[in-house]
Amino acid sequence: MQRAEARSNELSNSPLEGEPSGVARLRRSTDDPDHIADLFDCHAAKVFHYLLALVGNRAEAEDALQAVFLEVVRRPEVLNDVHSPRTYLLTMARNWVHRSRQRAARQRAAEKEVGEARLLKANDPDVHDAEDAAQLENAILALPEEQREVLVLKVFEQLTFREIAAVISISENTAASRYRYALDKLRESCNARPGWL
Repeated sequence: MQRAEARSNELSNSPLEGEPSGVARLRRSTDDPDHIADLFDCHAAKVFHYLLALVGNRAEAEDALQAVFLEVVRRPEVLNDVHSPRTYLLTMARNWVHRSRQRAARQRAAEKEVGEARLLKANDPDVHDAEDAAQLENAILALPEEQREVLVLKVFEQLTFREIAAVISISENTAASRYRYALDKLRESCNARPGWL
């Protein structure tokens, strides 16, 4: 009977089957300064190979591995109640890849939306066709930033020069002159037909 209890205690204090011996120590003491290094030494290669298989890109797999272990460094207490650190790390890695793909999909959708949201629309009554709209939009985007900003606030946001001056902290006269310079450059770059600008 005593022998069975001793064996039971021995098994409960030993690492899980297939885990390196340092892992049991990791589970018991997350305040040990070397525990993250031990964890990394025990599992980084396997987590990296798993990530590489998921993402198919070495650089992205390295970024993910770094993110996983950075999270463990920031919050070592997440390992306190973890039965298998290896399984937990693999789960963290999978979740990182999933979140990363979601972020990338959202970013692609936002970029597509921005690309479709043109500064000028082809059906704008002041612009005759899509080609004219594209030419004028490119000319606006080519303006120096300070002139483009005033032009957009004046024409598209329909602010007064006083309001523009307040928004960008310049004088009304400066706002008006930047607007005039912008219009002159647009007329010049677009060879604007009468009534365009």
